[in-house]
Amino acid sequence: MESTRTLTDKIFLILKGLGMGAANKVPGISGGVVAFVAGFYEEFYYSLKKVNGKAFKLLINGRFKSFFNYINGRFLSLLFFGMIVSYFSVSKLLDYLIKHYELFVWSVFFGMIIGSIYYINKDFKD
Repeated sequence: MESTRTLTDKIFLILKGLGMGAANKVPGISGGVVAFVAGFYEEFYYSLKKVNGKAFKLLINGRFKSFFNYINGRFLSLLFFGMIVSYFSVSKLLDYLIKHYELFVWSVFFGMIIGSIYYINKDFKD
């Protein structure tokens, strides 16, 4: 969980957020699948796990920078920014595509599910 990210890393993280937001729009598809396939699921999980009592104590005591660093705020904020932008842009496009090209959209997301099964199987050899 690196606090210094390059501009390219930040852009890719926003794009990953866009992907998560778009996936969350489709019923039965989880943004977690996108996070797993894109390779940032663990960082996402551990960053969300840090939003706990200790984090809220830091926030209540006015230690905003410590709070932000503790919860891996740069990562979460860029990812959530991408998800919010997706809600107002990509997901609107997805609504149109689902209405007019439903089979193609479902095929893409089904392919993502099949791909995630491959990645999960690769990680667990037993």
